[in-house]
Amino acid sequence: MSMATSVFQIPYGDGTVLAELPERTRVLRQTNKPLLALPDPAQSIRNALISPIAHEPLYKLVNSKSKVTIAFDDPIAYLPRQKMPDFRGVAIKVLLEELDELGVNPHNIRLVCAVGLHRKWTTWELATIIGEDLAYRLGPSKLLNHDAEDKDNLAFLGETSRNQEVEVSRLVTESDQLIYVSQPWSHFNGGWKSVVVGLGSYRSIRHHHRPFPRASGKSTMDPPTAQHSQGCLMKWASLLRKNWQGTADVFLSSKEQ
Repeated sequence: MSMATSVFQIPYGDGTVLAELPERTRVLRQTNKPLLALPDPAQSIRNALISPIAHEPLYKLVNSKSKVTIAFDDPIAYLPRQKMPDFRGVAIKVLLEELDELGVNPHNIRLVCAVGLHRKWTTWELATIIGEDLAYRLGPSKLLNHDAEDKDNLAFLGETSRNQEVEVSRLVTESDQLIYVSQPWSHFNGGWKSVVVGLGSYRSIRHHHRPFPRASGKSTMDPPTAQHSQGCLMKWASLLRKNWQGTADVFLSSKEQ
């Protein structure tokens, strides 16, 4: 006796694919209404940089001698479909314009895709986030992928109280200003979490990301210790800030978009 099936349309990349699945397949659909679109996303970003929530404005954080790193999420995570151009690209272009107006030398600005332990992305793929003009105008020394195993470009900051190493890209510790452009799609994405994971090293990330479901060991993602995962990352953030003297952070989010 054959099983009854139905055809489902599933988001895939920039489009969708059709999949034939059993009729009993449970489909989870978004039921809440989306927030109203911003009439001018670029201007909203400028307003946030001038009057951020609980933070110094950008013009107080940089000067003509500042070394600035702009980090951004890689394109691997699922994001709700959005109107193009990508919000991250809009935010980065606004940031570069604002930094230029504040006198920051373009040679002192780096863009880094925070890939964590994901694969590196090609220039063409990065162009889908930041736009073709910017992606192909910047050379490999200005636009790069984070490398979690490049020991020469990692900074070891110490260990947490649970003996977990904290190690991040030198761009985090050696920049006068780190700006992380994030597009959170869940309550546990964005902010300092994106820094310690997206710009962390393998020996750091292994403590809170398991390589496969139900992996056992010291990972805080193991079922018996999962309740400690948030506390672990909080301790990491504390240690990161302790070693991040003189550097502030600005996190841009498109949640209101």
